[in-house]
Amino acid sequence: MVSAPGSALRPGPLDRRLCALPKTATSLYLIAVIAGLVQLATHVGIAMVLARAFSQLLRDHRVENGSATLMALGLLYGSALVAQLVMTRTLGVLSRRAMATLNLEVLTYFASGVELSRERAGGLAIAMTSGLAPLEGYFSKYLPALVQSVLTPLVLLSVVVALDPLAALVLLVGLLALPFLTAKVAAHANASAAKQWRALYALSARYSELLHGLATLRLLNATRRARREVDDATTNYATTTMTTLRLAFQSSLTAEFTSGVAVGLTAMIVGFHLMAGSVAAASAFTILLIAAEVYAPLRRTSAEFHNAAGGRAAAATLLALLEQELPEPLTSVTFDENSATVSFRQTSVALPNQRHTTPLTGSATRGQVLVIAGDSGTGKTTLLHQIARSLGSAVAVAPQHIDLFQASVADNLVLDGRKVPSSVRDAACRATGFDQVVAQLAQGFATPLGDGGVMLSTGEQRKLGLTRVLLADRPVIVLDEPTANLDEASIAHLRAELPTALANCVVLMSAHSDHTVLPATFTHDLGRQP
Repeated sequence: MVSAPGSALRPGPLDRRLCALPKTATSLYLIAVIAGLVQLATHVGIAMVLARAFSQLLRDHRVENGSATLMALGLLYGSALVAQLVMTRTLGVLSRRAMATLNLEVLTYFASGVELSRERAGGLAIAMTSGLAPLEGYFSKYLPALVQSVLTPLVLLSVVVALDPLAALVLLVGLLALPFLTAKVAAHANASAAKQWRALYALSARYSELLHGLATLRLLNATRRARREVDDATTNYATTTMTTLRLAFQSSLTAEFTSGVAVGLTAMIVGFHLMAGSVAAASAFTILLIAAEVYAPLRRTSAEFHNAAGGRAAAATLLALLEQELPEPLTSVTFDENSATVSFRQTSVALPNQRHTTPLTGSATRGQVLVIAGDSGTGKTTLLHQIARSLGSAVAVAPQHIDLFQASVADNLVLDGRKVPSSVRDAACRATGFDQVVAQLAQGFATPLGDGGVMLSTGEQRKLGLTRVLLADRPVIVLDEPTANLDEASIAHLRAELPTALANCVVLMSAHSDHTVLPATFTHDLGRQP
């Protein structure tokens, strides 16, 4: 995790990884640093001009060259405003670029063929959307405050040393004490923020999973139990959120109290020196105006550290995902485009508990059907999906869980946006029996599906998935339990139509037995679950 303000402001591995996300961002960081230095210089200039004006006002009851003083203040304030705008805009570009890069890397990772459960997909969805929202504050507020908390005290203390060394010493002691006093609270806040994020991840994941299975829960009269699970997850998230807020308040209170005491002591010392005549009035006012600014970046760093904690936790989850190694394509699986033949050479995949599937050796060509049989848990789906990943663009897959997207029926059938003739589409629908589903929809193929549209039953989704692979126009078709959730009439229809529809394809199919929707040319039995 990223270092807290109380850990000597040392950037952690997550900070370095996040700062490296925006590509070719060196110039942007440089612009932001320069803008910060300009802003710092204007603060010192404003303090000096105001101090000089106040001292003249107290001594002479008037300000010499008042118009020049006002012009100088206007110029300094204008420069500070421009520097702030430049910094905000630059860091805004950095934050948007960083979040876009991270999301793109995660989507590219998923596009490589990683399988996600519905529960995990729900958690990652919240991580890639609202979970990353606090990262904008991380780049636009926390990072500049972190840099300024190092530069600003050094510059301002050097000014105070020249005016009153004892006052500078008091400010320095406060600076050294502040990280020490906030270290423990900040460490607890960091851990609490990570716990809060895990609670939100679990809540989102569980909610997504329950929504997908709501129809099943209603049939089993288990909605009350599901509601209790969501309530418990919500309560856990609320509890961790309040703990995080309490720790953030404690950390901010400690920072404000420490800086307030240090500034008060500094003001007292400067007042004594002013009465003793060892410090000029202009110098005294300059120190008083500067003293609060010495601690301002540290206080902002502490506050923004807590504000951005959720975004850092979400980013850490996604970066940890990207660091996981993807399963390597199976080198024992090859596809000959000329003969449309898939060959296997001792093909096996790893399963939990250090088990492996039974090695598969042989080949299947156009018009043949290879059935992977076996009990549940023997690795049928794992083996099929690993084979599909290894075949790349030559394969179309009908998985067990069919995803519906927020689009029309026609767009859900052809996901790559190709223009498919209506005659081809209608023929594929007749082969799978999906034409009967479309006939019952008010708008036919224009009916919206997914969120905000019609939700199909699991059996209707299965027919849609089978129609998808027929319209994908790929030489190799993978069917994972194609008859699941279908009634006997639908299965009989598939047995009559699919052999003709898939006559020019290599079909790889999983099933619990030899009694399949397509006649098996070869059967590879993975056996019974141990």
